[in-house]
Amino acid sequence: MAATSRLNVGCVADDFTGATDVAGIFAKSGMKTTVMIGAPPDRQDVDADAIVVALKTRTIEPAEAVRQSLHAFDWLRRRGALRFYFKYCSTFDSTGRRGEVAGNQSTRYRQRDCTWGSMGHRTDLRGADLACAEVRKFWRQRLLHRRLEQNLMAATPSEETKTRDQIARAGKSIFERGLTFGSTGNISVKLSDGRMLMTPTNASLGNLDPARLSLFSAEGAHVEGDKPTKEAFLHQCMYCARPHGRAVVHLHSTYSVAVSILKGVDENDVLPPLTAYYVMRVGRLPLVRYFRPGDPKLAQAVQEAATDTNAVLMANHGPVIAGNSLEEAQYATEELEETAKLFLMLHGRELRPLTPEQKNDLLNGI
Repeated sequence: MAATSRLNVGCVADDFTGATDVAGIFAKSGMKTTVMIGAPPDRQDVDADAIVVALKTRTIEPAEAVRQSLHAFDWLRRRGALRFYFKYCSTFDSTGRRGEVAGNQSTRYRQRDCTWGSMGHRTDLRGADLACAEVRKFWRQRLLHRRLEQNLMAATPSEETKTRDQIARAGKSIFERGLTFGSTGNISVKLSDGRMLMTPTNASLGNLDPARLSLFSAEGAHVEGDKPTKEAFLHQCMYCARPHGRAVVHLHSTYSVAVSILKGVDENDVLPPLTAYYVMRVGRLPLVRYFRPGDPKLAQAVQEAATDTNAVLMANHGPVIAGNSLEEAQYATEELEETAKLFLMLHGRELRPLTPEQKNDLLNGI
């Protein structure tokens, strides 16, 4: 079979998100680019300047990951590609697969008239800094054309990639400041196309892997990533009640949970307006009676309670808060926890909360 004469660049990615990110960079460079899902059949030809093969090799056995990756690279080579890239994410790299694929592939193609490089995704570096470092390395090795280098330098990560990193950073911040512990709590963000990213089950917010977050379709079906938390329905119900919300944070934060256990609180608005910032960031806090975690009735109760407020406190469980951004939801959750702490510190003493007029003045100014 004759090779496709115009093909110049071939890339294999270890997941679909990475594949589309790279394909966007190639396309922005003016290259006719095709993304193929899975290793293509040997008889298939594609008319393109660049081909990106999207595999799903992050979580399979290393030997099989290497086999599938090398098969895809060989297919690209037979199509005439002379420049190769391997796009891997942090999960793939941490399990050793990246090193095995890169070692096998670079050895194989350095014996031929081709060039080879890899593109990593790491959350411990700022995206732009990492991209520039990768570009400089590739340019020194003569792996990039100047036009492609310029476009890589200017490229920005996709919304999904940025959101994954944002969730990981927020989780780490929340965990390190003692607002959650173990594998408790979860975070979600709704993307502009209606899909939703959420922290998975049995995952510590302090050690989230962006590549393994649970991804839901716009219709609410789990389509990618690790198994979702059993509390996913809480997030989905909050988005139903707050259609303009873009993020939801649910924690088992100590002082908020303590307040949810107290007898005699106002179930329509659990905490008094102790500070201006509590009023502006949380507002009203209704209490939802106790249901077993995972009970569908809890979802219905939360949705009904959240129709006119962004924050709900579940009895003997914890808060769930929606925001127009992840930052807004996180800050509101933290403000609630500090106010709950103040309330418990002052419990049994005569309080001087904000007056109804002062509270309304703050709410009207938001």
